[in-house]
This record gives sequence, C-alpha cells and structure tokens, in this order.
Amino acid sequence: MKKFATILVFLVLAGTSAAQAQFHLEGMLGYGFKDGWKFGYGARAGFDLGSILYLGGVYVAHTGIEETITINQAPSTFEANVSYYGAEVGLPLGGLITLRPSVIIGAAKVKAEYAAFITDETKFMVAPGLSAYLELGPLYLGGDGRLVIVGKDDSFDYENVENPSGTLFAVYAIVGVKF
Repeated sequence: MKKFATILVFLVLAGTSAAQAQFHLEGMLGYGFKDGWKFGYGARAGFDLGSILYLGGVYVAHTGIEETITINQAPSTFEANVSYYGAEVGLPLGGLITLRPSVIIGAAKVKAEYAAFITDETKFMVAPGLSAYLELGPLYLGGDGRLVIVGKDDSFDYENVENPSGTLFAVYAIVGVKF
C-alpha cells in the first residue's frame, strides 16, 4: 500500500493523471561483449508517465563463460558470470518507433571461480542506454543498447581471460506489453 501511495503522489506531482500512466512489463534476451557476460536474459517493469518520464526496475542475469585455462602449467576450469539489478529512469519519445533514452543505476554481482579460488563481489553499476520499440497495440517489440559501467576490481584479473568488471557494451531484444 505504501508503494502505491508513493507512485500516486509522484503521478500527481508530475502533472500526469493515472489514466495517462501506462505500466510496462518486458522480457529481455541479449549479449554482453565481454567475458563473464555473454548471453543474458532478464525482465524489467515500470511506469510510462505519459510523455514525461519512465520509472522502472530491471534484473538481468548473464551466463558468462566456462573454459579451461592454464594456471602454473596445470589446466583449471575458469567460470565467470554477472547479474545486475537497478532502478531505471528514462524519457519516452513517441512516434512510429518509440525511443526511450534512460539510465539504470544499481548493482552488479560479479562472480569468478577457478580451482579453489572464488571471487564473488557486488559492485556499483551505472548503465546509460537507448531502447527503441515498435508498438503493435498493447504489445511491442524492440531493442536496447547499454554502455554498462561496473566498478573495476583487479581481483578479477586472470591470465588469458577478460576481467568481467569495468566497462562493456550490451544489447538486448525486447518483447513487452503495456496496459
């Protein structure tokens, strides 16, 4: 009830009536161009407050990599993956194709494991990006591109493997519904 009241107050303050607000629910499939990221899947949900503002939340898990690497002349299995979550703020720009520049601010959980060594850290993350989608009634299809910036951690540096923390580019296909 408290969340509903907060949203209602914000709608009034933003000058948007509840009838103009639309709830979005999206499924995402994508790819992060760095070891530890690779294939990703997730979801996001939020409110489009007319043409004024988009507020939402997102969660994405990336499957990362699993490969055999050589450490001290001995083969060892190396695994790395990343998941992230956060709040998203954007500006919906309507038209035939709707554009929504936005920024996600949240946390990324970066995990790397080889032999008996496990590094599992949660780092601050910011991800500016752009979503573009074609509306097909209440359904829509589109894409999302993000520059994902995760707090750098040198403990993730391994020979012959990219550090999964730092900066990367990720793209996602979006299937969504609004009501």
